[in-house]
Amino acid sequence: MAFDNRNRTGNGSANTSANRTGNGPAPGAANENPAAAKTAPKPTVRISGREPLIHITKNASLPMWKGFLIRVAAVAIAFLLCSLLAYVFINANPLDFFKAFIEGNFGSNASTAKLRIWTLLKDTAILLCIALAVTPAFRMRFWNIGAEGQVLISALAAVAVVYYGQRYIPENQEVLLLVLMFLAAVAAGMIWAVIPAIFKALWNANETLFTLMMNYVATFFVAYCLVKWTPNGSSVLGELQRGHLPSLFNRDYLIFVLVVLVTTAVMFVYLYYGKHGYEISVVGESQRTACYIGINVKKVIVRTMALSGALCGLTGFTLVASLDHSVTTTSVGGRGFTAIIVSWLAKFNPLIMIGTALLIVFLNQGASRLATVFRVSFAFPDIVVGIIIFFIIGCEFFIRYKVHFRHKARPAAKAASAPGGSSGIDGAGGSGGSGSSGDSGNGPGGAGGSGASGDSGIDGAGGSGGSGSSGDSGNGPGGAGGSGASGGIIPDYDPDQVIPDKGGRLK
Repeated sequence: MAFDNRNRTGNGSANTSANRTGNGPAPGAANENPAAAKTAPKPTVRISGREPLIHITKNASLPMWKGFLIRVAAVAIAFLLCSLLAYVFINANPLDFFKAFIEGNFGSNASTAKLRIWTLLKDTAILLCIALAVTPAFRMRFWNIGAEGQVLISALAAVAVVYYGQRYIPENQEVLLLVLMFLAAVAAGMIWAVIPAIFKALWNANETLFTLMMNYVATFFVAYCLVKWTPNGSSVLGELQRGHLPSLFNRDYLIFVLVVLVTTAVMFVYLYYGKHGYEISVVGESQRTACYIGINVKKVIVRTMALSGALCGLTGFTLVASLDHSVTTTSVGGRGFTAIIVSWLAKFNPLIMIGTALLIVFLNQGASRLATVFRVSFAFPDIVVGIIIFFIIGCEFFIRYKVHFRHKARPAAKAASAPGGSSGIDGAGGSGGSGSSGDSGNGPGGAGGSGASGDSGIDGAGGSGGSGSSGDSGNGPGGAGGSGASGGIIPDYDPDQVIPDKGGRLK
């Protein structure tokens, strides 16, 4: 059945060539085919809903100085909140709270200041080196959560060289022992990192779970070796007498600090200006695009994880040769996971990681001083550090995105109703009263006036878009009130051309 002449009613349905109002079919429509009317498709007129209360858009044009101010404000608010919590829970004066934080990093006098500063630099270098190790994999969207285990297994390999090799390497060849320690640590870190990379490249294994489980394997393997190496079963190896890096300016770890600074500069050039760095970025953006331009994705995955493992090996070697001179199951101390935050906050930029690593270490050392000064559990400093890091991470949302709120619409004027028309002749309905047009505004216009029903014809129509059913007020958007239609033919209309304007009203 052809739907040449249709009329839109108040509820949005389409009718056939008979004129219909919101109440039902007009006189003369009973001789149409009821079955065809039920099965015939009905055009749908979609009207956009209201604007959501809150919507978020990406903030791509935020100046750098504004982003810096947001981060500084987040850190300041976090410190104020932590000082308030310290006052409430441990009765600490806010000024004493900040003073303890400063003393934890710079000491309370000249004699302790130098030691505190060097400790700050040493811990920053360790954390920065691990962050450099996970960064290439993260830029490739390979979520390497196994840096903790890779550093630990590297330290174990370095200790094993000293434990077994000191019998065969004379004491006057200490350099040879250090070289073997370094090679063993780097090789162990690379092997531990390449294993999940191979499974990812060949069988698309979940690298997050794989690398995380490798941490537990490394921890238990270190525990097993310590039991085998300690005859009394104490699992405490003690300090190694050989395999120590020489000191520089009476600082055992100054060489390591300088090596990490050089490594940072090399990694920046490698990632931003080298061919391998370009391939890492392309694979991270889209593996299909990388394959299309001829990049061997599997090779890049394995090669990048080998680089991450080598850097973890450098850190493990330093822990043994320059800092601890031993190994335990807690030698890394969770820094493999903290390095993930350092790398992410710096947006995987090696140069910016120097600042983020320094910030994290500053917070840890300052918070640890709180436990000593106020004689509280070490759990409280962990809470303080967690709150501050939460604010630092949370402020990144307001840097990258912008929150928009819906503007409140102005109330529309209510239209007045007009009296119904007189009865028509020959069965035609009387004309309905015309409704006043609604006032313009952001929201919908006023409702159309109610059309009184004719004596013997169809009901009068309400305002534009509203149904004038039996004198009830129209429920559509306000507009010029329409007059009651006669029993004649209504001109065609195209439902696709019914377009809502910004206020939700039909044009």
